[in-house]
Amino acid sequence: MWEDWKTAGSYANEEESQQAFNVIVSRLRDYFRIYREVDLWYYSGQPFQSNDKGRIDFVLTPTQKAIAEGWTAGIIGVECKKSGHKSAPAICQMLDYTRSILRLPGNINACMEAVYLWPDFVASSHPFMKSFMANNRIGVVHYASKKWYDDQPCQRLAFFSGLNQGIFYLHPDDRVTLSTVNPRIAGSKSGSR
Repeated sequence: MWEDWKTAGSYANEEESQQAFNVIVSRLRDYFRIYREVDLWYYSGQPFQSNDKGRIDFVLTPTQKAIAEGWTAGIIGVECKKSGHKSAPAICQMLDYTRSILRLPGNINACMEAVYLWPDFVASSHPFMKSFMANNRIGVVHYASKKWYDDQPCQRLAFFSGLNQGIFYLHPDDRVTLSTVNPRIAGSKSGSR
């Protein structure tokens, strides 16, 4: 099952994938401060002192505009992979990143609310994966170049984690609309199931 779940798109390598994501996400500069290649330290080691660290491709910190328009997901990370990459290793990597501390410019230490994979993979809409992603604070970034918003053509960039979504519509006139954000990062059930 897992071995069949591979990333989508036509990116020959990670650099191509990162460049494509950077072009698209740069349209959201009024909504996020965008950081590239951010170092992080895993909780298991001694943060900032051990070699037990990694580097995530993108970290997006919301601006006041994003928060005012309904973004509630806080700081998020995006890990880019080439197309056709098996999703299981990427999912494991993202799970590790959710248990880490970032150091942003200005010596600001932070944790990410969620980590997303770019490009997405087909099985991310599977009911099991929706639950797994929501409960582990991981998700996918889905891009659609031909969508409609208010009867106008546009592009759509969706941050999807189970039932939680932040959808940005990118209009031809450079306007951006933040459409939907569900504030729940994880499920609401607790206790015995």
